[in-house]
Amino acid sequence: LTGHQPHGQTPTVVRHLDTGLLAITADTSRSDGMGSKVFNPNNNRGLAISIVRIQGPYLHVEGELNDGSKHGYTLHVDPEKDEYPDMLVGRQLVDQYWVKTVLTPKLGGKREKVSVALGQGFGVTVSEMRVDRACLKLKKSYGWGSGQLAVMLSDIDRDTMLVGASFSESCEDADELDHSLLQLIPGKGSPLFDREEFMKASTYIFSFNGVIKSSDLDKQKRIVENINSLISKKKRVVFVTNDSNFSSGQLWERIKSFGIKCTEEMQSPKFKLPARAAPNPSDTATTSALAEVTLRTRSVVTAAHVSVWFLHNHGVRKPLCICYGSGLVRELEGAGFTDYLATVDEAGNVKPEFLLPVSKENIEAIIAKAPDIDGILVGWHHQLSALTIAVAATYLRWNQERGKNIPIVTCSKDIGGVMGYTSDHFEHAPFRNKQVRTIGNGGMAEAICRTAGESFTAIDCGKPSDIFVTHLRWPLEEGGLEIDFEHTVFVGDSMDTDIVLANKTGMKSLLVLTGTTTLDEWRLRSKEQGPSAPTWVIDSFASVQEEPSVINKIMSKLHHISGRFA
Repeated sequence: LTGHQPHGQTPTVVRHLDTGLLAITADTSRSDGMGSKVFNPNNNRGLAISIVRIQGPYLHVEGELNDGSKHGYTLHVDPEKDEYPDMLVGRQLVDQYWVKTVLTPKLGGKREKVSVALGQGFGVTVSEMRVDRACLKLKKSYGWGSGQLAVMLSDIDRDTMLVGASFSESCEDADELDHSLLQLIPGKGSPLFDREEFMKASTYIFSFNGVIKSSDLDKQKRIVENINSLISKKKRVVFVTNDSNFSSGQLWERIKSFGIKCTEEMQSPKFKLPARAAPNPSDTATTSALAEVTLRTRSVVTAAHVSVWFLHNHGVRKPLCICYGSGLVRELEGAGFTDYLATVDEAGNVKPEFLLPVSKENIEAIIAKAPDIDGILVGWHHQLSALTIAVAATYLRWNQERGKNIPIVTCSKDIGGVMGYTSDHFEHAPFRNKQVRTIGNGGMAEAICRTAGESFTAIDCGKPSDIFVTHLRWPLEEGGLEIDFEHTVFVGDSMDTDIVLANKTGMKSLLVLTGTTTLDEWRLRSKEQGPSAPTWVIDSFASVQEEPSVINKIMSKLHHISGRFA
């Protein structure tokens, strides 16, 4: 039990699982810099107070925060004797936050929220979240997926994923701040590419669209060669995309078409494919097909696949699938869904009834054919109609009114996106080289929720959502990828999805400037810190195997343009 180390409004508890030590830092002396100075000019404590009692093998903490809300918990020196949800306190999440305390509802009742915090020097960022979400985000070494801390996907609802209040606390004395004590959080540090450090990872996750594809065929060839080089070094390689038009099988075929070695080598020795006996041992074709399916499920993750995986584990049996093309429908059928209502036919063409004008009669006609829909799945739709939005919203509202809340799941939370750029020769000169924007997958889901009413929120299953992260770390035998984030590098092109996902899981990240984040955007955002800041940045994955002198020249160019490294 220590003091003289300010830790915000509540004590900080850390469980050292390897040693059994329970460490408590109980100093709230700088919990509110705005505290009244009328009677005490040095009052930086405010109204926050905590009572810490040690009684035999038990630690009891109870108190009040600056806003008057209560908190408290009881811990035993033996974590096996803790009760839920108190047992979460002192454990770390994958995004490096620590669970600080359990919040007590103002009107009594079940304690369903915890306060989590991340320290940076003398600053503390504090957030609230549901206890089941905290369980979902626990580090594996702190009990993720075990005992009472295990979370069933069927129990996750929109309330689980809602982000609670978040604020920053300053625990510093401005005159005494020692900047040498500042501790870097994920995403901070020099983005200069370090190939030696990069190669220490055992697993590499690649965002497909913006990292691998290139209009420069020679550069694309070198990108593929560099990926194949990782595979030949027995590194595990995984490909991901938020494009819901791709099923995992379709993305797999595209990856192979680029010349990437889609063989058992792309999985590290730990994840060697199991021997599967074909119906006839001499049926090598069947054995090979089964092995390829297993390899694909361990090497490719699409937002469509994760969304369907979540729906299946959530107990949905007959979803309304809003999509364009056949990718999302293929994922449904691959997961065993045989009874569903889709906006497209088997060939991926939009059904005529979903292109009709919106009217009471047309809405009723569609719902009458499938009144037992128990979930809504929203993919990106090129021809989303007002009628489709109205049908989905009506399903949500009518079910809620009869006491049944059906989930609405979106393959992405992107409100908008970029389809490309106008050319240098666009007819109207002021609009040349301009982004051509469109509504995003998340914008479509939001339109449905707003139409249904303010109480509806879509569950995001795309990058960088907690559901997508959960799928990446979920056990292999339960349909996940069982990725060890501490030994993984995420190679991506988007600061807002790829890099945020890497930072929220503790992965290192390499930002390439060949996709969503262009050189111009990097110039504007290069000084950002926190969740969207990469570990390293480089012009293209084609450059990672270049000689140090060439990489230095590339980085000098980035330095010259962005001013980042001055």
